[in-house]
Amino acid sequence: MTYEICSDLERVSEIVKKIVDLISPFMDSTYMIEVALYEAIYNAIEHGNLEITRNKKESLINNGKYDTYLAEKMLEQKNCNRKVKIVSTVSEKSFTVIVEDEGKGFDWKKEIGILKAEKIKKESGKYNGFGLKIITSAFDEVRYNNKGNKLTVVKHLN
Repeated sequence: MTYEICSDLERVSEIVKKIVDLISPFMDSTYMIEVALYEAIYNAIEHGNLEITRNKKESLINNGKYDTYLAEKMLEQKNCNRKVKIVSTVSEKSFTVIVEDEGKGFDWKKEIGILKAEKIKKESGKYNGFGLKIITSAFDEVRYNNKGNKLTVVKHLN
């Protein structure tokens, strides 16, 4: 199945539900997959299409201004037109999801290294960097393209 959505965070739950409904017959529990998919698509919008860096997000969270900033970024003309493409496939052996945004990409090797080197911070009731950790723990394979704007995740099925 293929989905294409604008940079609209309110659509993320709807798409995740459709994908989870597709794979639920093949898995005992889909909870972690559901959370990881939500994070992957949310990250594609937030960090990809809206170009909010990890450091900028952390600073805004610390100052209690993140939600306002996020709402403003979603209304900017250049961001309204950007899309996230989500492709999901299921076979007898695996479940694959590709999430691709239209942003500049990011240095995913550096970010994964940072996550491994420091503890996940909980600030203002939000976890900055926790989504990437969830994604890497929920799936058996996690790959980014060189640019860092296309994520492929694979879960092997029994």
